[in-house]
Amino acid sequence: MTTENYIKIYSPATIANMGPGFDCIGGAIDIWNEFEFIFQPDECKTSELEIKINGEGKNNLPLDKSNLVYKAFSIHSKCYKSKFQK
Repeated sequence: MTTENYIKIYSPATIANMGPGFDCIGGAIDIWNEFEFIFQPDECKTSELEIKINGEGKNNLPLDKSNLVYKAFSIHSKCYKSKFQK
């Protein structure tokens, strides 16, 4: 896999919704969301993006175009005329 066909994004977690005071205290936590985007033209049988979710919440998150990450990635691809655009 080359860097031309691969994007990895890390997003820090938050404790803002844990209850009163936690957001004011500003506790540091080491929890991240990790997103990987891989373009595999030789292996693709469809022109649609495919979403795979691992880890906590995988059974609760949508795998279709209603997924927020899908929407954000799709908009990014169109704005920057990325080869990832589908």
